[in-house]
Amino acid sequence: PGSSSEQGEELDYEITEIQGEIPHDLPAGAFLRNGPGFFERAGQVIHSIDADGMIARIEIRDGRATFRNRYIRTKGYQVEQDAG
Repeated sequence: PGSSSEQGEELDYEITEIQGEIPHDLPAGAFLRNGPGFFERAGQVIHSIDADGMIARIEIRDGRATFRNRYIRTKGYQVEQDAG
């Protein structure tokens, strides 16, 4: 997910398309991104400032990379989810 791309789903997967290879002796670590995740509600496109917040993580461990993202479960997010 890029900084301006919409990510409507919560995902959890291993990143398998990598150019080159991840060194096995690379220390484990994670890159976290806090930003907008969903720009549309009830057919209306909204500004990214008003979008639902999402945390995305890329983790590198033991020569493998994984991706995971989750919406921030605010009261406003929950109300929107319940309303459909």
